[in-house]
Amino acid sequence: MTAWAKKRWSSHQALAVGLCLMGLAFVPLAFTPDDAPVLALTALVAAVVLLAVGGAIIYPFEMETVVVLCDNRLVATHYGLYNTVSGLGISASPWATWPSEPYGTSRRVIGRSG
Repeated sequence: MTAWAKKRWSSHQALAVGLCLMGLAFVPLAFTPDDAPVLALTALVAAVVLLAVGGAIIYPFEMETVVVLCDNRLVATHYGLYNTVSGLGISASPWATWPSEPYGTSRRVIGRSG
């Protein structure tokens, strides 16, 4: 998949396409009716596929971006810093949204009672 993406897009374009695919993964889930379990399963599978493909497109190019940004010096240190900051963001995100009860809030925002 990386070779395919490199033939078609620059690094920046591949990052943008991958992020768009990952963002689009949540659209089917947002518009799935509560009373349609088969449709919900289909939306879930679509979301998983879009997240996987988007992540597979992004990963090699984001690692290349780290090398470019660190000017090819102390690459392992910069990878470590990148992964630490990413891990902290992932770990902190539930705490950042906890007071607003994200599941209930998201269901109210898209017009569903919950």
